[in-house]
Amino acid sequence: MPRTTPPPAPPGGGAVLAAPSVPGDDDEATVLAECAAIMQRLLGRCDIDPDLEEDFGSDHESEAVAMRLDSVADEQLSAAYAASSRKGVRTALRHFEQFALTIPSCTLFVRVVNCHDIATANAWNERTLRRFAAHLSSVVSAKTKRRLHGDTIETYTSLVRTAFSVHAGGRVDGDGRRIARQMRGLKRGGEQPVRKLRLPFRAAHFMRCGPLHFGGSEGAGLQRLQEWCVLLFMHHALARVGELGGATLDPRTGLMRSHLIHFPRGAEGNATPFIVAMLRPLKCRPGQYHRVPVVIAQGDGGFADAYKYIALLLERDDVPSHARGSTPAFSPSSAAGLERPHFSPVAVQALLDRVTKLDGLSSDLFKCHSLRIGGATDTAERGGTEAECRLAGRWASDVYAIYARPTLDSRIRMSQRLGLVGSVDLESLLVGRGVIYAQPS
Repeated sequence: MPRTTPPPAPPGGGAVLAAPSVPGDDDEATVLAECAAIMQRLLGRCDIDPDLEEDFGSDHESEAVAMRLDSVADEQLSAAYAASSRKGVRTALRHFEQFALTIPSCTLFVRVVNCHDIATANAWNERTLRRFAAHLSSVVSAKTKRRLHGDTIETYTSLVRTAFSVHAGGRVDGDGRRIARQMRGLKRGGEQPVRKLRLPFRAAHFMRCGPLHFGGSEGAGLQRLQEWCVLLFMHHALARVGELGGATLDPRTGLMRSHLIHFPRGAEGNATPFIVAMLRPLKCRPGQYHRVPVVIAQGDGGFADAYKYIALLLERDDVPSHARGSTPAFSPSSAAGLERPHFSPVAVQALLDRVTKLDGLSSDLFKCHSLRIGGATDTAERGGTEAECRLAGRWASDVYAIYARPTLDSRIRMSQRLGLVGSVDLESLLVGRGVIYAQPS
């Protein structure tokens, strides 16, 4: 077993400043290349790579097939990491490399077959991860200027564990019971993150802000109409801002004019006019481009009626059919095709800031996600069932309950119902008749 010495105390009185991200190094190829380079350096401090030397002799055909299959297997393994998580993996590996420099004479991870004792190997590897977690607890975030939160430390530790477990062919720290307890203690005793307050932007806000946005005339310029449409769409479709196209528009993933299908006379015996928006969920796996239909039906004609304004936009800004596949669904410009700028997350946030200020609201409390929260709240308030709320927000779990904020009217109705119950409960009825039974534990 390799020998080790106690790690020295971090410099600067126990506080370690995390290295800030370098602008321009966030493209996927750069992230993957840096992750691979860090892993290559760290694996030199480990004893986990299996000796799998294959001797194909003169059978070059078998060797070529094996190399091709290895390449395919590595590509499939890489796809297991969501594209959005790769930056997190890189950050975790950066922190782990910084930690490794504080214990230069220590082997980081070992394999079971190399030390001939599974319990010893697991304990050794778990100790490394526990030391890494302790190191992270002294790291100061370059972004927030505060020590890392317990949840962040747990995430980074898990990402490092996974990265090295892939190379070791199995979880490096066994069941990880001690580090799991350490994480509970770390989160219990450490500083807890303060949840950012995000208020829902609801239909009532549209009704109040609409006249101010249009300046008293709904026949205002096309730009005002485009802006109102994008806010209404995000509220009505419970859309994430990235589902419009993200920072850089890609017709395969963004919302284009060709994805808005208008049924001005209804369909299939239902005369209610509606628009179907074919939306690609933001959390699709990399390389998947399937879309889901979002129905936007005619409403009451008020400022919160998404159908009214989007249908008006399609009429006033009639994009030629051959250009609809390359034209953003909503844009502050009337140029043709991809020359039109789309509403990026920064542009949507700037627009929402301006609209909220019209109503005297604090822009700090309303972010892009406030439109999604407001849509979920209004859906639930109007009697939407659990299935309808999940379908509206494209949620596979009950997380919709976090988005659908309780309203004053719903709480008043609940309170009133509590005082109107007159029926006897079943247990009291049976006990009054002399029936005694065991209550379930």
